[in-house]
Amino acid sequence: MTDYEHGDREIVPGPLAQVPQGEWIGVISGERGYDTRSVYEAYTSRGAALAVSR
Repeated sequence: MTDYEHGDREIVPGPLAQVPQGEWIGVISGERGYDTRSVYEAYTSRGAALAVSR
């Protein structure tokens, strides 16, 4: 959840960092606020897929 001072793409690194590096992440889903290059790069760097609903 984000507030008026932060966008969805800014929040992604926090929850993603809570998953240990050795843990597998399959698919992460979110709404179109997550449909940005930086979010895709963050998830693909962990080997996960991102499913974005529009």
